[in-house]
Amino acid sequence: MKKRISTLATILLIALLATSTVYAGGNIKLSSVQISKGSLDFSGLMTGLGGYTQGVTVAFTAFGKPIIRCTGSDGDSGEIEHSKTTVLGQMQVPNSTIIVDKGKVPVGIQVDFTVDQLGGSDLLCQTFRENDPDDVWTAHLIDTTWTQANIDVYNGANTSGTLLRHQEYTCDTTTETKTFVNCPLTLDQSFH
Repeated sequence: MKKRISTLATILLIALLATSTVYAGGNIKLSSVQISKGSLDFSGLMTGLGGYTQGVTVAFTAFGKPIIRCTGSDGDSGEIEHSKTTVLGQMQVPNSTIIVDKGKVPVGIQVDFTVDQLGGSDLLCQTFRENDPDDVWTAHLIDTTWTQANIDVYNGANTSGTLLRHQEYTCDTTTETKTFVNCPLTLDQSFH
């Protein structure tokens, strides 16, 4: 009987020691998060990914107002601020990457508006065309005033999986040069 208990205890101890924390289903954390301007870029390190056998999906949603310059073929130009406010980027992290990286994965997503997403030159430059109907107007995205960014991590290969973590950043774009954006973390929620 003692030998059987000793053997069972040994097997349990070996099983405990052999179980990797990669498969433990961790508490996902985002660290070293940086949000920078050009377009709006998010980069960071995600940890605690062990145990998500279908991988995870990171969604980066940015809110802002694009600034458009309409240029006519005669050289006239004018700027408008578009009312469009949301753009989304995603990154899938497959389980194979999680295992290789032992539950720590660098993540990075870049989002930006394009003239086509905003309706194209015809729609964007409509006001200028009405004032000068004989000219051909072309829209160019010159900047975006970013106001907020959200990062959501979902279990699985798309955003229909269970939400694991949600972070919100409030952004302040420097108004003089519009070359710098400061986005401090204002909300951090874990759902697992």
